[in-house]
Amino acid sequence: MSTIAIQNLTFGYPDQTQPLLKQLSVSFDASWHLGLIGRNGRGKTTLLRLLLGALQPTQGAITTDLAFHYFPQPLPAQAAAMTVSEVLLTISAAEPWQWQVEMQNLGLPLALMDQPFGTLSGGEQTKVMLAELFSAPTGFALIDEPTNHLDVQGRRQTARYLQHKQGFIVVSHDPVFLDTTTDHTLALERQGVALYQGSYQVWHQEKTAADTREAAEQGQLKREISRLTAAAQTRSTWAQKTNAQGPAFSKQAARMMRKAKNIEHRSDTAIAAKQALLKNIEVIEPLTVSYTPWREDPVLRAETVTVQRHGRSLFQPVNFTLHRGERLQLQGPNGSGKTSLIQALLGQLSATALQGTYQIPAGVTFSYLPQTFADPAALMRFVGAAALHDQDILYWLHKMGLPRARFTVPVARWSMGEKKKLLLAASLQRSGNVLIWDEPTNYLDVDTRNQLLAGVQKSAATMIIVDHDAAFTQTICNAAIVLHH
Repeated sequence: MSTIAIQNLTFGYPDQTQPLLKQLSVSFDASWHLGLIGRNGRGKTTLLRLLLGALQPTQGAITTDLAFHYFPQPLPAQAAAMTVSEVLLTISAAEPWQWQVEMQNLGLPLALMDQPFGTLSGGEQTKVMLAELFSAPTGFALIDEPTNHLDVQGRRQTARYLQHKQGFIVVSHDPVFLDTTTDHTLALERQGVALYQGSYQVWHQEKTAADTREAAEQGQLKREISRLTAAAQTRSTWAQKTNAQGPAFSKQAARMMRKAKNIEHRSDTAIAAKQALLKNIEVIEPLTVSYTPWREDPVLRAETVTVQRHGRSLFQPVNFTLHRGERLQLQGPNGSGKTSLIQALLGQLSATALQGTYQIPAGVTFSYLPQTFADPAALMRFVGAAALHDQDILYWLHKMGLPRARFTVPVARWSMGEKKKLLLAASLQRSGNVLIWDEPTNYLDVDTRNQLLAGVQKSAATMIIVDHDAAFTQTICNAAIVLHH
């Protein structure tokens, strides 16, 4: 069986002051179902691109005889205007009938083949790209965050596919998905890497135990240093007083001074020996979800509402009422119109697309968190050109785990997770009467997702939420409506 060997690999982008990956050495078998994990910006996608050969290491080497197949495939520049068939013809080596089989397995109607790619929902686009992956005739799969935007059915189908795959590397922030599909875990941590035999749960248990041990050792070390330092100061003071009493005491004073210096040296040695302590413990700070309470209840009503696209209704008409302090989840499979319903609420759709009526009191304001902006220019237009000079936004980004050195790196170099954090940080500064979050957990690492979950739980904000992370929505949402085709 083939192996992948990484020896002393170092890589940094030209505009970074420190390497993103430094002296990474690890080997793994190509038969493994390997989960690649780590906080946003740690270099997971970069490592996949190094394996693929799209990037070259600054030093070190990657040794393997494997040919790689990457998900998601880069799209043509004009993909949004091209039909799904045209996009697949451009990027895939498989036959059209193979895409069609996989699309049907993923619950996509074949009528989408003639639809412009840009009109598909985020989940539908992900499923099209997964159909391309699943139909690939050859290649060791490098799979980068396949569950983003995917509904429950799509996640289960992807998990089933990977369970029967001989070997792959998958990047994901979904613990349930990783536990279902992986048997080994490679963690990119704050300092170096760690390889575990087992799924995400095994890594989490061992990491938690190691963090607990290190924290206890750190407390013990601080107490020992305090004791040693106090003893050294006492002996030094005594030696100085003794020395002042005259030559008869000078030899004894010298001995005491040497002892004091030795104690001080032991303290310094103890500190140096433990400098690596806590190096991989993640500092998780609380997030605050701000909002402006609306004075009346309910905040809005919707009656027999639906949205039309291409002459058809995306979902059957729905009625709902949003009460003050309620966190309403919009449910439904990919393509059912959840984002379109949000766009209708925000007034972003034409009058002909909207069917039914909304009753929104004059003065109600919305704070909107979109799914994502992969294009850096569009992202900066949304958050504001001065966002990276806004101390409040930088403060939130730092709390979400972005090192300060990243603030000087162009956003184009940021990972998708880092870009999502910028969207989130900007959104947290925009206090509205209703917070509308469209797939807030997409691309976010587990620690930031948990920060966000805790922040929402502590807030009494009125919210409308779309998200396919069942554990997240079941924890924070207290009302739901389901959109049906």
